[in-house]
Amino acid sequence: MPRSRRCRKLSVFDTNIEVTIGYHSGICLGIFLQDSDHAPSIFVQLPVNKETDHVIFPVARRMKNENDSNVAELEKLKVVDLRAKLSKLGISTSGRKAELIEKVRIYYLEQEEEAAAQEQDGGPPNLPPTPAQILQADQGMSGPPPLLHMEIPSPPPMSPEQLLVQEEMIEREKQRIFQQQQHVIQKRQEDQKRMEEEKMQKVLQQQQMLAVEELREQSMVSLPPAPPVPPHQIWMR
Repeated sequence: MPRSRRCRKLSVFDTNIEVTIGYHSGICLGIFLQDSDHAPSIFVQLPVNKETDHVIFPVARRMKNENDSNVAELEKLKVVDLRAKLSKLGISTSGRKAELIEKVRIYYLEQEEEAAAQEQDGGPPNLPPTPAQILQADQGMSGPPPLLHMEIPSPPPMSPEQLLVQEEMIEREKQRIFQQQQHVIQKRQEDQKRMEEEKMQKVLQQQQMLAVEELREQSMVSLPPAPPVPPHQIWMR
């Protein structure tokens, strides 16, 4: 197949292979893989982005190599680390280690396919914003709304009459609190006195009961026997 006039040489995937790129009919380009000893033997037809006029290179080989390295790295991780990684990615963490590795690998593969699709569309891959981009976006904004400084009005000065009334109110409040405290103290003393009286009453009752029991026991003690009665004298008439 003939080459176009506009040609250039690049190194793709392998430094030992020269790639000659030329436009063909304004739609595709031919890539002739050759070395110094052999003539071109392979023609690969690749699409060209019409907007950017850039060649869309295949990413299958690169994706395969990266996936192999990713799997090798994932196999070194523990199950806990794999589940933590899946949790951060928003993927289910259930399954054995091999299943977890496969989930992560599929996620990376989908991300690479999405990036390749973005390249085919002519735009950069849909990557999350970097911290520098976020900082620039924040600086480009108008900034936070200004704080409202609200002044609290100071109370107006009080007249002597108002001060006197306020002092009287404070004094009455002190008297009320003092009376409440005295009432509480008095009630506590009365309760303590009542409890002591009840305790003394119980002690007196117990003493009376003990005295009655002692009298009862003493009354039941038998008296000593009386002396024998002398025989009656019989008087003869």
